This record gives sequence, C-alpha cells and structure tokens, in this order.
Amino acid sequence: MGRKVFIAAFMAIFIITACTIQNDPDLLIGKWKLETAVQGIRELEFLEDGTVFFRIDENEVGPSNFVINDKDILYIDGPVGKIVGDEHKYRVSSDRLTLIYRDDTRLNFTRESD
Repeated sequence: MGRKVFIAAFMAIFIITACTIQNDPDLLIGKWKLETAVQGIRELEFLEDGTVFFRIDENEVGPSNFVINDKDILYIDGPVGKIVGDEHKYRVSSDRLTLIYRDDTRLNFTRESD
C-alpha cells in the first residue's frame, strides 16, 4: 500500500511539474533550420543582442528584432515574410523550436550545430 501511495504522489508531482515548465528564452540563441522551407525561409539565427537573421533561399536577411513577453509569446519585428510582424507562441528545447501561429500553423526547426 505504501509503495502505491508513493508512486501516485511521484506521478502527481511529475505531471504538475511538466505542465508548469516555462520556455527558457536563452535556449533560442543560436541557429535553427526549418524542417520544411516556407516562403523560401530556411534558417533563423537568434543572437544574444535581441536580433534575428533569416536565411531565405541563399540570402541572409536581417537583422530583425525579437522580443519575448511573459506569456511565452515571441514577437519578431521586421520586413521578412509571414514570420515577421506577428506574435507567435513558441516551444523551445535544447534541440527543437516550434513557432505556432494564431491559426495553429506550426513551423518546426532543429538546432544547427556549429
């Protein structure tokens, strides 16, 4: 009986923790490759100074600025396609980034190694 209670308590703590984990904005810093190019956009590179560069086809475009608010919303300000000038929910881990549009369209990126 004691073991079942322990396992149930552990699972409850794990679920609560998993549901409340926040994105770590520091994980955005670096180069990201889009899994499937959209409007020619192939890569993003977020820099520590709050700027982001885009690789569109074979051209580097930028800088644009990015801001993260306290609700896990990423705002990219600049002249580059659908990604820019709108707010996006985002999810980031050490190796994956997903930008989520208001219509629930998702752009999935993987981190590029240097």
